[in-house]
Amino acid sequence: MVLEFVLPVDVEGNYTIEEGEPYGPDTYSWSYEGEIFTAMQGGAFRLPNGNTLITDCDSAHILEVTMEGDIVWEYTASGNNTIIARAQKYAVDYFGDNNALQGDINEDGILNILDLVTLVNLILSDEYMATGDLNEDGILNILDIVLLVNLILEGED
Repeated sequence: MVLEFVLPVDVEGNYTIEEGEPYGPDTYSWSYEGEIFTAMQGGAFRLPNGNTLITDCDSAHILEVTMEGDIVWEYTASGNNTIIARAQKYAVDYFGDNNALQGDINEDGILNILDLVTLVNLILSDEYMATGDLNEDGILNILDIVLLVNLILEGED
């Protein structure tokens, strides 16, 4: 279970503990009651879109859930003794490349059939464009087309 609570701080961000009184909030403001547990590190962070990013350290499991508790996406790392202490989600443009949408060959900011047509035209004209080389093997061919179709179809979910 994941709980969100608001800490009892004053306007300056200071905690006040009254002598003889328990400290802390009286209740929580949000909860996720899915099947998640970690005996050691883990975390939950509210994202700008209102969803919550949850990390289960012990099972190397990361998931994003809506306020209603619906899973938006999840990832579990495989391998022996694999743990993820804390995960953080970055915006697509966080690292400075605003046009870095993988597969956006015509660079219009949208991943769609026009990118596929552009890729096919590049292949037929025997031209090379790095943004079309989705598997990064140095050539444009049917393998890049298959990867692009899959990216387009994933975006339609």
